Amino acid sequence: MSDKISRTQRIKELVWASEISGRKIAGDTLEIGGGKGYVANLLNDLGCRTIGLDIKLAFVKQMVKMKLPCVQADARQIPFKSSVFDQVTCFEMIEHVDNPEDVLKEIQRTLADKGFVILTTPLANPINNIIDFLRGEKTHVSVLRLNSLLQVLGKHFKKIRYRTILALPIPPRLFGRYFWLETRILANHIWVCCEK
Repeated sequence: MSDKISRTQRIKELVWASEISGRKIAGDTLEIGGGKGYVANLLNDLGCRTIGLDIKLAFVKQMVKMKLPCVQADARQIPFKSSVFDQVTCFEMIEHVDNPEDVLKEIQRTLADKGFVILTTPLANPINNIIDFLRGEKTHVSVLRLNSLLQVLGKHFKKIRYRTILALPIPPRLFGRYFWLETRILANHIWVCCEK
């Protein structure tokens, strides 16, 4: 996904999370799976004090070039004290970790009282299996079904709000990188906002 399209998508997700939670996206923020830093940069543009976290050194170097505060670390062992972040964002990352619950525990630990997490992830279903097969995707090691994801989230967070979506890759010249349709029956993707 190009940075421009991704930025537009992340703005939609952040606006949704703000509206559904009744809270402004602001304060000390940890962006897990920081990648090239465009989400951390976006969050800073919105007035957050954001630290990017990624396990890959190449992505951390990219964030350093952008002059973004960042750290190279595994999200299953976040190197920050407990209860320090107002919010944590985790876009399209937990499906790449062999045990996503470890990441969710660490997110919950590092969130301040009444802090919240915004995350997005694909859901396990035949549509995603086909898309991943056609794309040769081999890094989605923990794609969960909706009920399983909600059960794991329920162990660590309260006030779980979510939106299920059908996300299909469409040629960029037609709709950008992804065409989103809200549906519960065919949903293959989820946006989640949870409070500690």
